[in-house]
Amino acid sequence: MENQRMKKSYYAIIPSNVRYDSTLTPNAKLLYGELTALANQEGYCWASNGYFSELYSATTRSISKWISQLAAQGYINIELIYEGKQVKQRRIWIAEPHEVKDTTPRSNLPTPIEDNFHTLGKECSKRILQVNNTINTTSNKGRFARPTVDEIKDYCLERNNAIDADRFFDFYESKGWLVGKNKMKCWKSSIRTWEKRANDSTGKVQIKKRMEKDVFERLTDSSWADGSL
Repeated sequence: MENQRMKKSYYAIIPSNVRYDSTLTPNAKLLYGELTALANQEGYCWASNGYFSELYSATTRSISKWISQLAAQGYINIELIYEGKQVKQRRIWIAEPHEVKDTTPRSNLPTPIEDNFHTLGKECSKRILQVNNTINTTSNKGRFARPTVDEIKDYCLERNNAIDADRFFDFYESKGWLVGKNKMKCWKSSIRTWEKRANDSTGKVQIKKRMEKDVFERLTDSSWADGSL
């Protein structure tokens, strides 16, 4: 019955002077938040140590110790209601802010959480942007970009070769920009390959023509024909 009576949808409040008080254990700070939530209904908390013991799976001795820590630092006031010589009820009041003794050295206070949030947010955004840029750069390095005819012409002009840009474009466009069975990685490399083949073919043709010319000159040279050489 006590548990059902206590469980309300109230907010728990733990002010900074309680959160950063080094004399309090973490469990005592948590208990303080629970006390503020339960005190919302009547202005004070009437829950017993047994209730908190069940709630936090702790011994009643531990609960008593945490309450004593809060009382010793002036964060709560304890009122005992007697009936005769017996304690009928315990009321725990949350101390007013001006009554609370602030034991936290200001120089040791952490940066406010809001400042930390913005600082971490900026750092995270910066880091994410760096990672995304790295991923995009890496991806673009291995991605083939289909050239335009004008780009091919400009590159051929830059290399001063005789490659027909339209013919090059039409050839690979019809093949889906494949080199053999593999996707083309660099069209400029393919231009250089075409250039080399063209130079080799031209060289062979020129050698053949020179040989044919030499043979023709020998056949038509009268001095060679009458054996004077």
